[in-house]
Order: sequence, then C-alpha cells, then structure tokens
Amino acid sequence: ELRNPLAALQTTLESYIRSTTIDKELNKSVAEDLLSEVKRLISTSESLLSFEEHELRHKKVAEVNVTKSIERVEKRLKGVLETKSIALIKNIADTPLQFDVYNLDTVLYNLVHNASKFSPANSTISVKWDGTKIVITDTGMGISAKHLPHIFERFYKVEEARMLTEHSNGLGLALVHDILASYGATISTVSEVGSGTTFTIIFSSKVSPSLQ
Repeated sequence: ELRNPLAALQTTLESYIRSTTIDKELNKSVAEDLLSEVKRLISTSESLLSFEEHELRHKKVAEVNVTKSIERVEKRLKGVLETKSIALIKNIADTPLQFDVYNLDTVLYNLVHNASKFSPANSTISVKWDGTKIVITDTGMGISAKHLPHIFERFYKVEEARMLTEHSNGLGLALVHDILASYGATISTVSEVGSGTTFTIIFSSKVSPSLQ
C-alpha cells in the first residue's frame, strides 16, 4: 500500500524531469497525478497510525453518550456529506454505552465515512442505537456475496470500491472489527448489490477490553 504510490511518485517525477517540453496542460496533469498519490499515502498512513493507537491505547471504559459521539462524527464528515447532499438520519436512544469514547468515535467515523463513499448523491445514511446495538444503513452500491466474508480483512478491497474511490486502502473496516473484538462486541453485515448495506454492532453486556 505504501510502495505502490511511492513508486508512482518516483516514476512521474523522473518522467517530468526528463521532459523538455514546457506545456501548461502537462504540468497540470503531472501535478494532479502527484496530488492523487500523496492523498493515497496520507490516507494509508493515517489508517496505520489508527491501528497503532488502538493497539497501544490503554482503554478506559466509561459511560459514553452515543448522541454526542455521532455528532462529532457528523461534524468531521460535514464536507463529504454536504458535497454529496447526503442526509444523516439519527435515531439514538438516551441509554449510555459502556465503552472507550475515542474508540467509539473511531468505529462510528469509519463506518459512516465508508457508507458516504459508496452512497449516491441525495441519499441517506441512518444510524440507530437502541441501547443494545448500533445499526448503520446506507442506500449505496452494496457488496456482492463473494466479498462479504473478507471485508474485515486488512488491505482487502472490493473491485468496485477500487474503481469508485482511489484513496481506499482496505484498512477502515479491519480497524473497526479489531476495536470491537477487543471489547467482546460483534459486527455483522447484510448487503445486496444495488440495494445498500447494513452494519449491525452488538455490544456485550459486560465490556471487558482486551489489552492483548
């Protein structure tokens, strides 16, 4: 994941240096290619750092206000949601969740961000918390059955996702799975191509984070 964009940067720069043609359109094209690869590197680096933070973090289980957590996520994704005119529909119970606030924000951010990437313009993403489980549903492209068993594997990327978003690195859902597993929580997926995707997180009644 890091080698490929670095190699692309090297090749583009070497080609540019060898070129003697002064062409504004060429300059713009080279700059756009470089920017794309830099964004990919940044995205991958941030995801790897999130894994490290999760693995090293001393988890502090406390009562977390789920409403405030999703509001923080919505604020971080405001630009993405507004650009595509995606409405975030929230149905959140008052029941607090026994969890680590940083890790809950990370889980919700990755799931909502993932949903926004693969949802069409003028669509909706719903987030529900009923006191025992969180359900996130989008109306996006969906995931075919052959990919569903693998989507939580590190660096696994669905072919359709590769075509739709050049900055996907296959780490977001893996991070979500690892965080939830460390608390004894489970996540399941129901999806159909063309009909959207639903992620359901079920929390253990006794949260005991593993520090392994």
